[in-house]
Amino acid sequence: MKKVLQNRTEKIKNDIESASKDKEDAAALKAEYDEKLKSIEKEKEEILAAARKKAQKREAEIVEEANAEAARIPAVYGKYAFCVPELAETST
Repeated sequence: MKKVLQNRTEKIKNDIESASKDKEDAAALKAEYDEKLKSIEKEKEEILAAARKKAQKREAEIVEEANAEAARIPAVYGKYAFCVPELAETST
């Protein structure tokens, strides 16, 4: 009977040690994943910032092109602007 209790005690002790080791491993793995998530979040923000910058640059280019086109319209149509109501308003 004493041997049975001793074996049982040893098994419980081993199970507790194993659970403690598993808990430590899980904590280390969680820390690793948390670090990866932070890295991914930072990369995401960098990509978004670059995309915003590119979009703002393209927006400025489009506005500049539109303004250049608008400036050419009166020069091209000149005295015929009255034929196009939108142009007649700007040429007077």
